Parts: sequence; C-alpha cells; structure tokens
Amino acid sequence: ASPNVCSSHNNTTQHTTQQLWERKRRRRRRFVLEEEEEEEEEMTSGGGKDDDDDDASTKVVVKEEEEKSEKQLARAREKERKKREKMEKERLKKERAMEAAQQQRGGVVVKTSQTPPVDLDAVSGTRDFFPEDYRLQSWLFSKFRSCGYQSGFEEYDAPVLERQELYKRKAGEEITQQMYSFVDKDDVEVTLRPEMTPTLARMVLSRGASMILPLKWFSIPQCWRFEATQRGRKREHYQWNMDIIGCKEITAEVELLSAAVEFFKSCGITSEDVGIKVNSRKVMQSMLTINDVPDDIFAPTCVILDKLDKIGAEAVVKELTETLELPRDTAENVVKTLSCKTVEELERMATEAIEKSGAAGGDTNNSTAQKTVDDSSIRELKELFKLAEEYGFGDWLQFDASVVRGLAYYTGVVFEAFDKAGELRAIAGGGRYDKLLSLYGATSPVPACGFGFGDCVIVELLKEKNLLPNVEKRVDFCVCAYNKDMQGKAMKAASLLRQKTPPPSGGSSNVDGGRNNNSSSSSSAVVVDVLLEPKKKVAQTFDYANRIGARYVVFVAPSEWENGCVRIKDLRAEEYAEEDADKQVDVKFEDLWKALDIMRENENQVRARRGFASL
Repeated sequence: ASPNVCSSHNNTTQHTTQQLWERKRRRRRRFVLEEEEEEEEEMTSGGGKDDDDDDASTKVVVKEEEEKSEKQLARAREKERKKREKMEKERLKKERAMEAAQQQRGGVVVKTSQTPPVDLDAVSGTRDFFPEDYRLQSWLFSKFRSCGYQSGFEEYDAPVLERQELYKRKAGEEITQQMYSFVDKDDVEVTLRPEMTPTLARMVLSRGASMILPLKWFSIPQCWRFEATQRGRKREHYQWNMDIIGCKEITAEVELLSAAVEFFKSCGITSEDVGIKVNSRKVMQSMLTINDVPDDIFAPTCVILDKLDKIGAEAVVKELTETLELPRDTAENVVKTLSCKTVEELERMATEAIEKSGAAGGDTNNSTAQKTVDDSSIRELKELFKLAEEYGFGDWLQFDASVVRGLAYYTGVVFEAFDKAGELRAIAGGGRYDKLLSLYGATSPVPACGFGFGDCVIVELLKEKNLLPNVEKRVDFCVCAYNKDMQGKAMKAASLLRQKTPPPSGGSSNVDGGRNNNSSSSSSAVVVDVLLEPKKKVAQTFDYANRIGARYVVFVAPSEWENGCVRIKDLRAEEYAEEDADKQVDVKFEDLWKALDIMRENENQVRARRGFASL
C-alpha cells in the first residue's frame, strides 16, 4: 500500500476513536445528571424526616437484604438444579455409551425406568453385596476362619431367628430396645438375633452333659440391631465370634486375645495401629461395693459406665444419680475409678478406699471380704498380662479401668480392641460370662468367655491403612464355541476342564492321582466359564474373555475337534512370548483335566528359552 493510503486510513481510525470517546463522555454526563435529579427529588419529598423515618429506612434496608438473601437462595437453588441436570446428562450419556458398546458386542442391555415402581436401594442400615463387594467379604471371612481353625476352634451356626426371651435379661441393656422383633403366626415372640452369645449358650445347654469340655467354637453370624447408623456401624452386620466354654482359668482369655492379635497381624495391622484395652468386672464390683453401690444394681451401673466415652464423665454421674439414685459423692468416686491406667494404680486406689471405709466405721468383715476378692481379681489381671508377654503379644495390651462393656452378663475380665488413631469406634470386644448359662437353665455356673469382632469397623480400618486387597474376579478358562453347532461340544470341553482326575477313558486307574496330589494347581479348583452365545467375530470373543478376567481362551472349532483336541490361547502371553505358536497349545480331550498345568508348563518352557524367570 502507498503512504497516502496508510495516512488516510490512520486519519479515519483516529476520527472514529474520537467519536466513540465523545459518545461515552455524553452518556456518563447524562447518567450523573439523572442521579443528581433523583437525589434532589428525594431530598424535596423527604425534608424534615424524624426518627420514625429513620426506622422506616432501616426496615427498607432489612427488606432489601431479605430480598437479596432470597435472590441468593434462588440463585443457589438454580445452580444446584443445573448441577443435577448436568450430572443426569452425564449419567445418561455414560449409560447410552455402555448400551451402545453392549449392543455392539451383541449382548442384552438392562435399562432402568426413571420412576421404578419399587425403591431400588437397600433398606436403611443394610447393605447389598455385589460380586466385587462379596469377594472382599469372602476374603475377610477367610481370614476369620483361618485364625479360628489355626487356634483349634470349630465352626458352628444357627438360625438368624430367635425367641425374644433369650435376650430379655432385665438389666437395662440397650440391646432389648434395638431388636427387630415381632410375633410370628404361632403367636411366638421372635426376633432377628442381635448377638450370637445367647444362641451359643442355648445350643450348649440343649446337649448338656454330652458335650465334651472345654468347647472351642467360632462362628460368623449376621446380627441385627435397630440403631443409629454411622461410619463402621450398620443395622445389620456380620460378626466373628470366638468362645471357649468350660475353662475357668485366665488362660482362656489369653488364648482368645492371641487369636484376635493373629488376625490383625494376618491383615498387616500392627500394635502401633491397634491396641486392646483390658479390665476386670470383678475389680469393678469390688470398687463399687467399697463405694457403697448395692450389688443388685451392679449390672445396670456397668451399663451406664460403659457410656463414658460417648457422653462424658459429668453425664455419666448425672445418669447414675438420677436413674439409679446413687449419692453424688458415690457416683463421682465410681467415675474417678475409671481413670486408672495401670493395674498398680487401681490396686492402690482399692486399698485406700478400703482403709477409708474402715476408718469411717464401716463393716470391717465386709471390707476384709472385699479386699480378698479384689486381690484375687487383680492377681488374675497381672497373670493375664504376664502370659500375654510370654505368648508374644504383650505390646498389644494395656490396662484401662474405663472398659466395662455394656452387656450385663460379663462377670470377669473384659477387653476391647480400639483404633489408636481414634478415628473409629471399638473394633472388637468381649470377656468372661460365667453366669450366662445359669440364666438359661444350667444348674451350676459354667465358666465361659468369648469375643465379638464386627466386619464393618475392621473394613474401615483396613481402608484407612491402605491394607484392603484388590480381590479381582478369577476365571482360568473361558470356553468359546466356533458357532452354534459346536456349542454342545464346548460344554463337553468345559466339563472335562473342571475334572480333578483323568476321565475313565483316559486309561488311568489311579483315581487319587490327579490334580489334588501332584500338580501346581492343587490349592484350588479350576474356574471355567462358558460363552453361552457364540460371537460372530473372534474379536468379540476375546473382548468377552477379557471383560470377565479370563486367563486362557479355549476355542472349540471343527478342525481341532476332529483331531481330538481343542486350542487354548494364553491372553497374557505378551508378557513372555512373541510368536503365536508360543502363546497357544492344542490340548487333547483326555488331557483337559490337567490343562492348567499344561499351559503353565508351556509358559515355563518359553520363558526358559527366552531367558526369562520361570513361574
């Protein structure tokens, strides 16, 4: 462009800019004049305002603020509505994508109505266990069972429905108020069991003298309590129960504590993560008697004392004075007892209390009797800690006089496992209950002790510590037919793969010499999945096998079948093989029962040939 053109362009631009600035200046001036006129009008109409006018102005301001708040709330509601709409759109988009992918695979699609005729969520306080959840629960239960069996315990179970009378012990326990109870069609008062120990007592008494003592039993029952749900607490939960019936020595409690500690260790939890508080109901009863608490209210007193961590010392004192009508000094002394953190401290406090009681002119004989009882229970506690040290888990235990447990039937040592980080409620708890069987018909006391270990809290703890395993679905073989005509033959192949010994036609007479005795896969059964509807494309078959987590694909095709074999391909062969011939093996019908070993042997050979480490 020439200089003249540029100059003309610049002049035009400058002129346009000046026009814009002039228009903006005029608009600002007009706006200021309008504001001044409005202010003058307000001054003219509002001249001579008094305090009442000031109040009116205040009301206007308040009203404006209220209107502003309402507008803010409206904006917040609108924002939330848009957020929900966005989430719903994303959900529908994801659902449509999954539906399209499923249709592409040739599968069935489940579509859910936006307004289903029933509530699709589980009942409040309960849980659905989808396969991935159930795999984790099965892993946890396997840990419970392993620790039980290793300690020489036997597993038992019982109906989840029990008679209400089994739990109505008239001791002020919350459990009686939390039962899922009803009257059945036989007019019997029944309930979903809130705990397992009374059921165990009923079962033991039902066989009576025929039982060989001591019994060492464990169970993993589902229990039901209608209570406030929170982290680690549901209205239904599973609980690992371990009990010893017929042993009066403290060694029984030590054996139970050892099993609990072994479980923690098996999950990777250490004594830095979890501790076990230990106390004695016998000691507590002595201290309560010394403090003039009548024996007949000992059990309900313990129920209230068990609330110390939940409601605090002052609230416990208030409940003791108002509910049980104890003098305030007595209630405060009882709560003070719970602050002891060592057995020796408790012993000193007991001695001082007895001496004080004697100096006050109390019943000397009664004081002496209580001194004897107190000494024996303290010796018992000391013995427990000594044996725990020798057993190798002494660092897990600590004395805590505030642990009394809320159930009325405990009579001796009580204990409670807790999260040292203080994030969770009690992980497990238990103790001695020598008088429970007498409540249900035993003619003389039967020594017993046990613990309950819920599944909810321990899962939360394992999450906190990043110790939950990734329990994936396991499928060894996915059997796929070439077409519909080969479907029956594919099912035949699946049947042979599931065998643990050679088929009768295999020529082997050693029916015990199969996989259970001499193969690397003897630890568990082979998992075989059958593709029920043959896919049109091989890629779809592989896609299905990958989605179910299969390690090997078994192709049942006419050419291989006519030669008396099927072709098995390793879907993870890329880790060790390059050639297709190294990734697949043709296995004869009579060898399908040991196909897993054949595939592993092939992998080892390929690894050895290529210089990789063997399995």
